[in-house]
Amino acid sequence: MLHILMMIIKIIGILILLILGIVLLIICSVLFVPITYQVHGRWQKEKRIHGRVCWFFSALCYSFAYENEAFVSSFQVFGIKRKQKEEKETKRHRRKNSKDNVRGEYEKQFMDLEKADENQENEYDTVTDKITIEEVEEYKKEPLEYDLSVENEKEEENTGKGEKYNREEKGEKKGWIEKLKEKIFGIIYNIKCKIKKFCAIIKQWRDKWEWYQDFWQAEFTQNALVFARGELFTLLNHLKPKKIKGTLRIGLEDPAATGQIYGGLCVLQSFAFMDVKVIPEFEQKILEADLSVKGKVMVFTFLKTAAKLYFHKDVRQMQEQWKNRM
Repeated sequence: MLHILMMIIKIIGILILLILGIVLLIICSVLFVPITYQVHGRWQKEKRIHGRVCWFFSALCYSFAYENEAFVSSFQVFGIKRKQKEEKETKRHRRKNSKDNVRGEYEKQFMDLEKADENQENEYDTVTDKITIEEVEEYKKEPLEYDLSVENEKEEENTGKGEKYNREEKGEKKGWIEKLKEKIFGIIYNIKCKIKKFCAIIKQWRDKWEWYQDFWQAEFTQNALVFARGELFTLLNHLKPKKIKGTLRIGLEDPAATGQIYGGLCVLQSFAFMDVKVIPEFEQKILEADLSVKGKVMVFTFLKTAAKLYFHKDVRQMQEQWKNRM
């Protein structure tokens, strides 16, 4: 019995170690296996660009191509291609057209029902119009009777309103000086309030400007910026292409500008990764290129840079000061 139990524990331990080894292998492959990319472009009468981005010895591969104003891409997993975007778009258009046709039929049926309802409403309106005309004619034939009591009540209401209006007008004539004073004092008070708000805003902005100025001139901020700039250049050095090869034919309207660009490109050719033949054209405006770019990127470099920035003393102090201010 003990022997069987030990065998079960041994098998479980082997399985755990196997799972941990697979997880460790995946993590190491993600961190240390580089992502390679290759791009080739031709910019002449025919404009073509195609490239590939691969990882883990082309186990995962993304390829794209741009030709004749059309973009095509595909994704491969261990050599198995997924459907391209063009096929997906054609299927999507087919589904959309079928949905539009069905929707059009439903809209046509709905319009027919609305027309039927409008016809019924028009018939009902004509009937009601006839009834109202007949009633009006019968009402005109009847003699008109006037109620004098109603007219007397209206006259009394009008006279009461007139007296009330006269009293209000007299009160306005008596107190117009006081009302003018109230308006003037109200305008002055509003101006004072606006001036106070404006002064408070200026003071707030002045305090903020002084704090930002002190924050920028602080020693830890300057040290953090110098360190971040160095890490940024290191990262850009890692991201730059390892090889640029091809030919470039360039010409501008101004020959002096063409010469300046040609001189700058010749300086870039001094770097090891540049192998581009530049052909200047001083008599015509032209731009033709046939270039291929190769490079690789490692995820571990990004994580290393981020960890250095996060754990740096001056950078952390700068973050704390900024959070306290916010």
